[in-house]
Amino acid sequence: MKKIEYYHYTSLKTLFSIITNNELWLSNLQNSNDPNEFYLTCDEYNSYIDALGKNPYDGKPYILENNGIYGDTYGLSFTSSGDNLSQWERYGDSLEGVSIHFDIQLLQKVLKKKYDFSFDFGSVKYTESEKRKFIESKIKKINFENFSGCAIQKWTMEAIYFIEYYNQAQMLFKKEAFCGEQEYRLFFDPTYYDFFYDLFMKHPYPQLDAAKEKLKKRYNHVANTLKILEKDKKFALMRNGINSYITLNLSLLGDIKTKLIKEIILGPKCKQDPKELKDFLCFYGYDVQVRKSEISIR
Repeated sequence: MKKIEYYHYTSLKTLFSIITNNELWLSNLQNSNDPNEFYLTCDEYNSYIDALGKNPYDGKPYILENNGIYGDTYGLSFTSSGDNLSQWERYGDSLEGVSIHFDIQLLQKVLKKKYDFSFDFGSVKYTESEKRKFIESKIKKINFENFSGCAIQKWTMEAIYFIEYYNQAQMLFKKEAFCGEQEYRLFFDPTYYDFFYDLFMKHPYPQLDAAKEKLKKRYNHVANTLKILEKDKKFALMRNGINSYITLNLSLLGDIKTKLIKEIILGPKCKQDPKELKDFLCFYGYDVQVRKSEISIR
């Protein structure tokens, strides 16, 4: 099977910021180009569970919102095509930006090794069959007979995982009209992460003690070192208005950070000199191939 490569389209200004500031921005996905995707997940996910006749939330995830579990999920979008005209037009600064080839597997591997943490990552699901397959793969792991109703204090671990799977689906379901983007998402929900941690730590079962210690260590990494919780969010003026974001400090990855970027493609209308850009990248320790887009635009 051919290995999938991941590209992020953005402006030259953003690339400059990533390199000089040593950070990646994960922006609020509530401001996605598909404003219906969060509601879409509710409909898709719950219609399947309703068919089982065992939906503990009566067909609506109101329990999440009523208990403050609905928060902002932050993410970074990628595609498997590094030189695509529609991507340049939508996300590549009107063809004047860059396409950054990231090594996502390396990023996740280093985060896991150093901090016992990794972001959620997955391909966006567009068709009904893709969504149904995703839901079924998650739901089959849950024994709904163990649910004790909607009161949080009575939730079992399976109920907690139900919320986790729902959260993942919410980030990865989009309308089929967007299928041409072939999007992949790296994402993280600070609100859910806090909720999961607090709820897990309150469970009284002695057999969870070892898992609690491991989770506590990981949580401390996220809160005190990575600093990507809700309290750490910032705001900036982006192409779709003022938007919140969280940052991943690349310096925390050590020297391996310079291996995260494998290639940079200059947009069809990008005026940047390739040699000058390569010199800039080398100055900051990045040995990266730089090339022009093969798309010819008059």
